[in-house]
Amino acid sequence: MVPVPCTAAGVNSLTLTPIGSAPAFTSYQNFTAARFVATANSTAAVSAQFGSLANLPVYLADGVTQVTTQITLNQEYVLVFAQALNSGGGGFYLESAAVSAGLAVGGGLFSNLLLSNNASFPNTQISVSYDECVMNSPAGAAFRSVNQSFNINVANVGVVNGLDTGTIAANTWYYVFSISNGTTVGGLLSTSITAPVMPTGYSYRKRLGAFRTDGSGNLFPFRQRQHRAQWATQTGQPYPVIASGIAAGSNIGLAAIVPATAISIIMKMTAINGQTNIGPDSNANAQNYAVINTALNESMIVDMLFDTVSPPTVFYAATAAGCSLLLIGWVDSN
Repeated sequence: MVPVPCTAAGVNSLTLTPIGSAPAFTSYQNFTAARFVATANSTAAVSAQFGSLANLPVYLADGVTQVTTQITLNQEYVLVFAQALNSGGGGFYLESAAVSAGLAVGGGLFSNLLLSNNASFPNTQISVSYDECVMNSPAGAAFRSVNQSFNINVANVGVVNGLDTGTIAANTWYYVFSISNGTTVGGLLSTSITAPVMPTGYSYRKRLGAFRTDGSGNLFPFRQRQHRAQWATQTGQPYPVIASGIAAGSNIGLAAIVPATAISIIMKMTAINGQTNIGPDSNANAQNYAVINTALNESMIVDMLFDTVSPPTVFYAATAAGCSLLLIGWVDSN
């Protein structure tokens, strides 16, 4: 499919005319396509026609939701005809825009991702920015978005830049997604790692990271750059304590402080006048993954990889009251 370059006239009812010697279509066929630059912002339900052919509705990527306000002045778009649309009467997909919010490509990736609590509303909003993100649909289609920055508010439900369903819950892990309908890009929060409830018309998604709420349903302070996330300590809110004091040795569950999507964790282990041992499990060969034995006060940062992407555990043993193990952050499998 090679889109025919066209001029576009109209705001919500578009008439497309081939430019120069570009071929004109005498009838609509599946994959008939035209590329054009919008001459106005669309304001209502959009339809289009090639020359004097029938004027037909224009749809988003789901093939159900008609385009309304998604066309922007001076941006470049492609319309692709599909006979199955419009209950078999035919219509157009608004397939891609040659601007920051869209270019169809393969894969599923992101670059220069940053997630954090919103500076003005840290308890209720997540700020998201990235240079590039490739989102996929359940059918395997891909959509590329670049230079995005948006805030996701937990008070919004069932819409873009909100919670997918229900109300925000206390002591719960939520997963952050970038989503798109093929034109508009935004964010979504969900308790589901793989199947968020998408807003109407949105099919493209990419999971970016995770965060947790506290006992009041507020967002714990955190910051994530690319795959690496870290608890953002504040006054009266130090790094979470995994274990402290004397312990004969056992596996400690981390589900309350590490998301199920973590593939490794970053910890601070300390020994004061004693010995601290940690490891990925209680197996005798794993218990000595990291060891501090000192008559002084010593600490060490440890990055430990997990074999499976599931709520992990860590083995902890210590011989003195001053020993401890704190969680600094994790590496996400996104």
